[in-house]
Amino acid sequence: MADIAFIMASSESIGNQNYQIQKDFVNAIAESFGIQPTGSRAGVVVSGKDATLNIKFGDYLHAENFQEAVDRLPYTPGNSRIDKALKVALTQLLVVQGGARPGVAKILVLITTGTHNQTVDNSLIDAVAQKLQQLGVAVFLMGVGEKVDVKLLRPLITRDENVFLQKSFEILMMKTRQVAKMACDRAGLFVNCLLGPIGRE
Repeated sequence: MADIAFIMASSESIGNQNYQIQKDFVNAIAESFGIQPTGSRAGVVVSGKDATLNIKFGDYLHAENFQEAVDRLPYTPGNSRIDKALKVALTQLLVVQGGARPGVAKILVLITTGTHNQTVDNSLIDAVAQKLQQLGVAVFLMGVGEKVDVKLLRPLITRDENVFLQKSFEILMMKTRQVAKMACDRAGLFVNCLLGPIGRE
């Protein structure tokens, strides 16, 4: 089993259509882990006008309920701050108050469309990265578009194969099974992953 945290991007550059594809991607990854009361759980932070904790790990204990909650997430365009979203994930979701369970594998899937135009606190990213590594959280970076600054987010990444850079959300969606398989492997042998046809592949 695993606690899977997602950071979704909701910036002005995305648009409603791509935001929906992003939701499909999140739901497909979560579905592969088999969300259930005695198994894996998922939570979501949205990085839009503000970085907000929208779904805690314990809010929805069945896959269909989690997926419905993700589908209801509003699109709130703004200048997203990836550093603030990472801090929210670390301090509000990946903690007991956010439903995180001691001794359970932790996965963080970070989706971003770019950091070039953001005002970002590099020291905050470094501090969050260090804490995530101490907690044993495996971070997967999903970078979409031409404006993703991998160097800025490098402190978060412990394995190069955990970085996926794609030109569009449609192409990212095609990588669903690959990302899910790697995340399952990283979570350990006790995760029962459902790696059949997923989502819109």
